[in-house]
Amino acid sequence: MKPEDISHWNIWFTDKLLDCMTNCPNESIDSLFRPYTTFSRMSEFYGLSKTYLQDKRRSRWAKEAIALSLLEKMIDSVRYKINQWKILYPNLVKEFIKIEEDLINLIRHYQNLFNPKQTPFSWLLKYHPNLDLNYFANIKTLQQAYWLGYLIADGWITLMRKPHGDYYRVGFSQAQKDNESVFKFVRVLGLNRKYVRNKLTECALVQSKKKSVITIITFNSGNVNDKNSMANDLINLGMKYEYDAKKEKRKKIPKLIDLGDHYLMLAYLLGLYDGDGTIAYNKKNGGISPSIASSNRLFLEQIKQHFNISSRLQKSISVNYDYKRNIYIRGECYKLTLGHDLFKQMMSLEVDSMKRKRITLDLLKKPKLTGQRKWLAENFTDVEFDSLLDVISPTKISKLLGIHRETIVSFAKRICHLEVPSGSYYNQLATYLQHYGKKVPFYSELMYWTNYLDKIGMYSKC
Repeated sequence: MKPEDISHWNIWFTDKLLDCMTNCPNESIDSLFRPYTTFSRMSEFYGLSKTYLQDKRRSRWAKEAIALSLLEKMIDSVRYKINQWKILYPNLVKEFIKIEEDLINLIRHYQNLFNPKQTPFSWLLKYHPNLDLNYFANIKTLQQAYWLGYLIADGWITLMRKPHGDYYRVGFSQAQKDNESVFKFVRVLGLNRKYVRNKLTECALVQSKKKSVITIITFNSGNVNDKNSMANDLINLGMKYEYDAKKEKRKKIPKLIDLGDHYLMLAYLLGLYDGDGTIAYNKKNGGISPSIASSNRLFLEQIKQHFNISSRLQKSISVNYDYKRNIYIRGECYKLTLGHDLFKQMMSLEVDSMKRKRITLDLLKKPKLTGQRKWLAENFTDVEFDSLLDVISPTKISKLLGIHRETIVSFAKRICHLEVPSGSYYNQLATYLQHYGKKVPFYSELMYWTNYLDKIGMYSKC
């Protein structure tokens, strides 16, 4: 049927619905329907969004037939409301039954006329005809588990609120240098490659304050109430969101879901690593330290517990500049270093993962301690060195101990598995100290570590 024919029948259908609601057998029933007997208000009676049926009379929205899921929702709403009225007016039950039958028969007639699509978003297949809508419905393969982990890291689910009903959009992006991962994702799910695009990011690290280009794909993925949609599959698999009142928007709060198989979980972790992981490599001693990061501490705690990872979580501070809002954003990030045995298992999987982050297994060696590193390790535990870096910069530590700054940073990252705060973080500490002196909260800790460094003396004097 042509779009203009569908427009005609949508107008006919809404006219008939209104006729049934206005031509009531008595005044009591008429008064019950009266709040709903305009095109702008009748949608509420049928359990639809506020102006849905009115919009179906407009040229922009009228060219699509009402989806089967919405027709069923209309029928359910008719039955619910009229059943309530039957209880309130038992003497009018026969009249209510007749009106209920007329409305439901009218809706069924419309349904038989068009044999409509299942949901309002089935037209997604018009743009992505090969999309596997059930790709994440049942995780059975390593590749499925891998892409689930990758989406948890670098994907998102946007809630779209529209007159024809709320729905979800799924998105996935990578830095332009890693855009092959986006095209792999597109091929695996059967998405249309022509909707992949490049765009400038809205945030940048303060150090560079330069926008970067990312490669991105987004697509509609089902009505909010459609329990079988891809978006709801992903939500059930741990890609959850909560409303952040402070930021006034939804925030991704990932949860670790046990997929029931060790190798599927390894593939999941590999996807997470390709999205939010890094690997530190020391050319001098061959040491390698793979890790994953997240702003959600609880999520990394869940991973640490599930995989029995012995290393501690390390916290770091980052400062980004938001071009869109013209503000600086200070955020906390947590890092979890993966053990070499676990990383070997991840690398041994036969999964088409990111080549840039894959390494040969013979490179997985523990970092060696040089003379200066050994001396630092004798004087500081990992926790102590982390506390030291919270208040004193690597540059100042270098001057007080007579050790190159690069060695201090290398010791923190390679041996203690710590994230070293940015220069702007220490500049901020210095500003606070200059303005508030001994009143700053970290003053006692600063004095403790300054005295301790003076006590152990310079490395050259040992």
